Amino acid sequence: EVERREQKATLRKVPILGQLSEAELDGVMEACEKLEYDYKSKIIVEGEEAFDMFVLLRGGAAAFKDGVNEGGAILRYTKSDFFGEKALLHSAPRAASVIAEKGGATCLRLSRQAYELALKNAAVAEQVTPDEESRSAAV
Repeated sequence: EVERREQKATLRKVPILGQLSEAELDGVMEACEKLEYDYKSKIIVEGEEAFDMFVLLRGGAAAFKDGVNEGGAILRYTKSDFFGEKALLHSAPRAASVIAEKGGATCLRLSRQAYELALKNAAVAEQVTPDEESRSAAV
């Protein structure tokens, strides 16, 4: 339960998720997959088709872009940072690669399909009034 609250608080910090209702955010939480990455493991790869975004729960990661910064990291991510969010909003190839740093990384992965389904299900659930709930429970 503590871990779930922490994960929810972390998701709430992501701008495209921060304005969601509690029901919508709960749906997104259910749709997330927790993944562990070892040091130097590729989380996303530049140029690949994008279907999901990631929120860093623990550890660190670094972004690299071919031909930029002499091969060095262009950005570093720490707890509560997110990346790949454009995959939820647009259909574009990955703009950079992201690799787990020393100590590895623990991320929540959210696919575009799961994100859209979670929002749709939450919208339907919010449309059910208490009277309708009791009426369907009696049937």
